Amino acid sequence: MRHLDSEDISALAGLNQRSPLLATTMTLAMVSLAGIPPLAGFFGKFLLLKAVLEQGATNPGYYCLAFTALVGVVISLYYYFGVIRAIYWSKDAPADLSPITLSGPAKVAIAILHRRHVLDRVVSERDGQPRKRSGEGTGPVNLDRTMLQLK
Repeated sequence: MRHLDSEDISALAGLNQRSPLLATTMTLAMVSLAGIPPLAGFFGKFLLLKAVLEQGATNPGYYCLAFTALVGVVISLYYYFGVIRAIYWSKDAPADLSPITLSGPAKVAIAILHRRHVLDRVVSERDGQPRKRSGEGTGPVNLDRTMLQLK
């Protein structure tokens, strides 16, 4: 969107044809934010609503809060899927569908995230045992050390 000097959602039209990797990444982000299982956004919203409903037994005002949160979830579903619709099914696709080139740091960031969040799970499922991540179960994670481990 920065390339087009636009912050309008219609600027995402045709992204799946120009860069399938970026379109997939954006779709996963939107689906997670929308709270679709099994992604992190779902678990965050589920645990928050569960805690609010548990407190509703002692204070009925929490039920109003839960209702307001659910209305917000429905509104966000509409908005996030509007972004996905613009990426894949928009009629306003630009005439120039040349591929989007990614900068070196962007490619490195996507590669690290892909490696850490996709390939590690495939390897651990193949071995039959979950892999223990650095810092897991030992308190706060040292992000510098975790992000630099590429093995």
